[in-house]
Amino acid sequence: MTETTIQDAFIDITVEHVSELSFLWLRRSQAIAGVNQEQRTIRKIERRMTKHIAGLLLTLNTSETLALEALQDFSGAGECFTVTTMALASGNVDVMHQILAFAQQNKRVQAGFISAFGWSDLAPVRYWLGQWLYSDDLYQQYVALAICSIRGIDPGPKLTEILKSRAHYKDDQLFSRALRLAAELNRQDLKIQITEIAKFAHKEENNAIAFWAFWSTTVLGSHGAAVHLKPWVINENQYQKKAMDITFRLLPNNTARDWIKTMAQSAPRRQTIIAISTLGDVQPVGWLIQQMQDLTLARIAGHAFSMITGLDLETQQLHLPEIPKEWADMVEAFEDADTIESSAELGFIAHDSYLPWPNATKIHRYWQQHQHDYATNQRYIMGSTI
Repeated sequence: MTETTIQDAFIDITVEHVSELSFLWLRRSQAIAGVNQEQRTIRKIERRMTKHIAGLLLTLNTSETLALEALQDFSGAGECFTVTTMALASGNVDVMHQILAFAQQNKRVQAGFISAFGWSDLAPVRYWLGQWLYSDDLYQQYVALAICSIRGIDPGPKLTEILKSRAHYKDDQLFSRALRLAAELNRQDLKIQITEIAKFAHKEENNAIAFWAFWSTTVLGSHGAAVHLKPWVINENQYQKKAMDITFRLLPNNTARDWIKTMAQSAPRRQTIIAISTLGDVQPVGWLIQQMQDLTLARIAGHAFSMITGLDLETQQLHLPEIPKEWADMVEAFEDADTIESSAELGFIAHDSYLPWPNATKIHRYWQQHQHDYATNQRYIMGSTI
């Protein structure tokens, strides 16, 4: 075997590592964003990612070059994660500046860029935090705060400075990230200030900042602020699930049920199912079982049933062993039409793909026999009262 052939073989292996790592990052993101957040699946993906990173580090310079080419060719968040991971390992300042500029211009890759800082050694992370946190560039400050979030690093007085700045308030992305970080770090010294920000943003109808200010105030212990999150709970929006997660843990049962009834009047049934699951309410379980007859809602409804009762559908043999033929035909038709990515009806396929198919008949029979084991005035998560 010639030297050229050996080099080509190494390049082929490196290209495969780059491709696989980028793909696995996307799979991990989907698994984390999915309704079930199956930890075993996520850990399995992460172990595979670690092996690919180790393989890339063996030929770091080549890996970095090929990863940068992949980002330029495909412009994907997974590729951005991969090349950023290599740039952090190599300490290549020029490449990192290229990636930063690319992420600023292409917001769809931003999550991959920031995520890489959660996989790196701490030394290069602290270096770039020092560069970006105190930069005059607001986007660099945003990235620094996002990195602080995933690494659990408190930026100290800089966070206070940002939350007091009118110039920073005008940047929704940066200011929202600062509000969220304050709550994540339990910065009680900022609670009064954030409460005032919430009132001001609400009056100005600044939707993003108002949400994160009310959310942060609630997380920091002012539980009465949860009622101000109602618009984000009952109306479909990008913050809806996060709003439900916190408010339904704090509101009285009857109030939460009234909110869900209001939501159900206009929201898609899927959102109502998620709300019932988040609340842990057993009263609508019969309705959930009815939704399992709808192929587009069956798996999310089955998951909601599991989240409330704690029953593993597969272990308890309350699932369908095979994908329903009608569903397979429906997906195939959309794939043939090349519309699956844009279809509103099937846009949730990726999110539900890890969930088992419920056997509605068996679940209905089980519920008839066991529903009296659950108190209607209690909330449940995985079969335990909240």
